[in-house]
Amino acid sequence: MAGQAVETMVVVRSCLENAAYSLHIHENPGHDLLWLNRNQTEAETKAMKAAFLNGRLRETIGKKDKRLLSVFDELYERAIDFGGHPNQRGISGSAKMVHEQDHIQFLQIYLHNDDISLDHALKTTAQTGICALRLAQFTMKEKFELLGVREGIDRAQQGL
Repeated sequence: MAGQAVETMVVVRSCLENAAYSLHIHENPGHDLLWLNRNQTEAETKAMKAAFLNGRLRETIGKKDKRLLSVFDELYERAIDFGGHPNQRGISGSAKMVHEQDHIQFLQIYLHNDDISLDHALKTTAQTGICALRLAQFTMKEKFELLGVREGIDRAQQGL
């Protein structure tokens, strides 16, 4: 809420990746050990990286819910495009050009005002939370049903 719109996208990307990893581990027996043993040997590092490629994560999500995969993909690409990786939109999203009479000033915005950049970051964050919860529902189905989480997600998603 501090207004750091671009930096928010790094956290959005991380949230999506963690949720996808969780589902992928849940759906693929033995992947928990691959993930846990990643740093034991070079061979285990390679095996883990191969098992957790973005395409494999997406395949796992798609097997559960193709529409959710589409949402995941859109949010993931948006996160990358707007600051989840260093790129032009990430830089320009927190930059401002001020044309003076005899020069141009380039400003770096550290805290966004109540503007479209902040609105975009807040909406993307909320949508990402919903997506992560929808991915988690496959790993904790009974708890979600018992606690009525799915209905809460549906209510929270309205208007997003």
